[in-house]
Formats: sequence, structure tokens, C-alpha cells
Amino acid sequence: MKLAPLVYPSPSETIGCDVRYKRYGKKSKHEKSRLIEDLIDAGAKNSATVKDARVGISWTAVHGKYCGLAKTYGVPVKHGNYTRNMGHLNRLTTLELAEYAHSWNLVEASLGCAAISSMIAPPANSTDINAQTMIMEKGAGANVVIVGAFPSRIG
Repeated sequence: MKLAPLVYPSPSETIGCDVRYKRYGKKSKHEKSRLIEDLIDAGAKNSATVKDARVGISWTAVHGKYCGLAKTYGVPVKHGNYTRNMGHLNRLTTLELAEYAHSWNLVEASLGCAAISSMIAPPANSTDINAQTMIMEKGAGANVVIVGAFPSRIG
């Protein structure tokens, strides 16, 4: 199976561009990551108004229809952060906030990833599980890749 390469714009190409162009079929100045677009499209049916968004030192959370978490990249500080709509994110929908995942501002990208996560419905019969145990069971005998930053186990 051959995968098409993902195209990432340079930061100078993204400044001032309207992220809505591709979604509504207009020609964009650059191609966006198809992976991010597919994730946004898959969760769009669960979009809701952002009830709360929190950016911490390690984790970013967005509460919409569900709660979504993402690793915080960058340093969330009030002065010099320049995150769009900071302090007013509850005026957006999780679908609008998910577009931040395309941003070269790492705090915005963290918010976008958490917004995408907040649009993914938990399984109906979900229970507390140990993710490492599940991965070991379901991935037995297979090559498994995990992408992301995960804290080491405490205790």
C-alpha cells in the first residue's frame, strides 16, 4: 500500500490564511494535512459549543459534547503567547477549534488536537481500562506504533 505524502505549509504561508477555504471547496493557498482533515471530518457530527478549554503545562483539555485531552506543546503563557481567541474560546464550536490543529503555534495546535478528541464519542460500554494492557493484548504478534508524548508511570 502506497501512502500519499502529507504536505505541511511553512509558517509564513499560514499567517493570515483562512482555514475555512478547503472545507467549503474554495481553493486554499496551501494543502492541509489530510490526516488532520480526516480526523476532523470523522468527528464533525459530534461538534458542540466549547463549554471549557484549559491549557496546562503538560495537558490541554477541551470540553464540548465530550471531553478531549491532548499533550500541550509549547509554553502556555499569557504574555507573548499570541493564541487566537484566548480567553474567548467558549464562543467557538469544537469543530471550529479543531481547525487550530493545523496551526504552527504549538499551543493552538494542542487546543485543536484536544478539540478533535472532544468530538470522538466514547464507546457505549466503556469501562476503566489500562491502555498498556489493551495494547499488549490487541497488538500481540503485530508491529504496533504509538505516536505522541506519554508521561511515565508514577508509583
